[in-house]
Amino acid sequence: MAEMDLLLKLFDTLKDASKETRDLCQAMMTNQNNIGNYIKNLPMTDLTAALKDHSKESTKEIGTCTETVQTKSDIILEEVRTLKQKVRTMIIVVMVAFSLFGMSLLIAGIIIDSDKNKSTSIIEKQREHEHETLKNDILETIREELRKD
Repeated sequence: MAEMDLLLKLFDTLKDASKETRDLCQAMMTNQNNIGNYIKNLPMTDLTAALKDHSKESTKEIGTCTETVQTKSDIILEEVRTLKQKVRTMIIVVMVAFSLFGMSLLIAGIIIDSDKNKSTSIIEKQREHEHETLKNDILETIREELRKD
């Protein structure tokens, strides 16, 4: 019995859906007929004139827009070129600055090395002189000792 009730409800739902679909189709047909009749009653000469005016105006506006875009593009390109030149100059300046900095470090290193070499050679000469003096003193002392005997 429950199955029979379920089948009856399903058929009733199908019947209602079919009726609603038929009503919607009828309403759409009515709307399409109304739109067709409205278009048939429109004055075609006025529509043609309005379309021609619209075409002329839109052509003028497109021309104006094209000129504006071209002008703005030229301005933007000029600014990009100026910026490109400034960036190029900045890169060159930075490269020269780094080169000068590197050269100054190299020169400073060479000067420091030469100063170290000079200091080392001066110290070695001083030690040689002290060694020579000490050697001479020792030899002189030995000679004196030998003369005493």
